[in-house]
Amino acid sequence: KFFKLKLPITFFRPYTFLALSYTYSITSYTFSFSHILAFYLSFYLSFYEDFSNNYINKVTMQASHQLSSKKVALYLALLVLLFGLWVGKANATVRYVTVGGTGTAPYTSWATAGGNWQTVVNASASGDSVFVAEGTYLPASGQSFSMKQGVKIFGGFATTGNPTFTQRNWQTNTTTLQGNGSRVITNNNNGLTAISELDGFTITGGSINAHGGGMYNHSCSPTIRNCKFIANTANDYYGGGISNNNSSPSIINCEFAFNSARHGAGMYNVDNSSPLIVGCSLTGNIASGNGGGL
Repeated sequence: KFFKLKLPITFFRPYTFLALSYTYSITSYTFSFSHILAFYLSFYLSFYEDFSNNYINKVTMQASHQLSSKKVALYLALLVLLFGLWVGKANATVRYVTVGGTGTAPYTSWATAGGNWQTVVNASASGDSVFVAEGTYLPASGQSFSMKQGVKIFGGFATTGNPTFTQRNWQTNTTTLQGNGSRVITNNNNGLTAISELDGFTITGGSINAHGGGMYNHSCSPTIRNCKFIANTANDYYGGGISNNNSSPSIINCEFAFNSARHGAGMYNVDNSSPLIVGCSLTGNIASGNGGGL
């Protein structure tokens, strides 16, 4: 009876405490110290319960002692893991970009925001976030932007005040990455995984005599969310909006409209590419060959 009734109750209690104390800060992307406190409290209460509520007989006490010993090891392991996550998140940095920004590194406030999108992204480390204010950003002539592994890039912030993440509105505060004589974004075997994110941008005006007018992903799989791929061209090639080569990005809540290419005007996938596409729309894309939308 002890193992049938007591184990589920004491084992799942820490998750109840963790849910009640979960105060993840969306503005700083750091775990609150209350997570660690929650594990400590749940450990203390359930450990105390094992020794205070089970005096039925010696066998029960022995079972309780064995269970509690295992529980100590489990909680210590969870505590070490959680503390490691907390420290890692606490070291993450938010950097800022505005049109015409004149700030210098490390660009850690709106007042010291940089004006060059790519420079600020390059200055970021894995786990960092980049907040980009409303406006239009262009790469150097004939060049493309590039994402960076582990960096989350968010558009949709107002140009006035000191907007926080919760005040972001990517639909109202249009943040545009525009081509400048080439495709807009090139992610060429740069190690991007799903923790590398582009969120809340309009990608437009890309034009190239190669694959991927708006974005080209080669051997990388970032997360693309809340983005619009509008009027990009892969001249006589594949993937006007996005071209994925040996890449499987997650593409969520995105719009593909009025892009053009020979094949796959909205999106083209080749060589073992298997993107996750959720809640996206493809409208008015034109291919001279196959696959107007996809």
